[in-house]
Amino acid sequence: MSDERPQMDEFQGQSVRGNLPAMQQAPEGSMNQMSVGASVMLQQIRALRNEATIRQKVVEMATRNAGGYLYSWEVKNSRTGKTETIEGGTIKLANDIARLWGNCRIMHRVEPFSDHFLITAAFLDLETNFWTERSFRQRRSINIGGKYDDGRKDDMAMQIGVSKAIRNVVLNALSEPAEIAVATVKKNFQSWVEKNPEKVAEFLNAHMERYGLEKARIEKTIGKRTEAWTVADKAVAMMKFRSLDEGAAAVDDVFPESVAISH
Repeated sequence: MSDERPQMDEFQGQSVRGNLPAMQQAPEGSMNQMSVGASVMLQQIRALRNEATIRQKVVEMATRNAGGYLYSWEVKNSRTGKTETIEGGTIKLANDIARLWGNCRIMHRVEPFSDHFLITAAFLDLETNFWTERSFRQRRSINIGGKYDDGRKDDMAMQIGVSKAIRNVVLNALSEPAEIAVATVKKNFQSWVEKNPEKVAEFLNAHMERYGLEKARIEKTIGKRTEAWTVADKAVAMMKFRSLDEGAAAVDDVFPESVAISH
């Protein structure tokens, strides 16, 4: 991690994300300049960001989009024998925070190997010249779920890895607004589920189909028949599916088959 001007040549020709204003010539001292290979991009800063306003907008955004910003699932600690919760912000949250933050650039590079993809994502704040990057090793053999051919599964594994790398670098670089968003979602998620029953039902049905999971298997994990699910149960099921979307866990880990169900 460094606040020096980054060497961008390695990212030449790779995907570049951002909400930058249109490139234009600007007087010296009133622009940000970033080199990508041989290209020079000039960005005129029309107004410096207001972090207090951004924090307020993050709370509003996280309240409105609570259903899409958090993943969560449980895992048993093999050392202690206790069940622990793994949770975090989603790629949607990362992209939306970067959009609100503004005047920044996100890039990624993919290096394919026989059994994995090595994906490096980079975040550059054009206003402060802050630069950081994160690498992620994505197994090509990840259990995607569903009925896909090998080529499609490999492509999906790569896409999941790219999303993870971008999510990790953005949520690390913009940790304060990310923490505010996650805390807001936790506070409002069940209320969002209660107010949006049709969206919740559509989400759950679509995800069962996407991952090739029967309703009975989901019921086993939650521990109840769907007709007995409370708002809290639906919220848990949604966050478990988000864990699969984010590539945070495998299908068999989130929805194991060998669990009991209460009647």
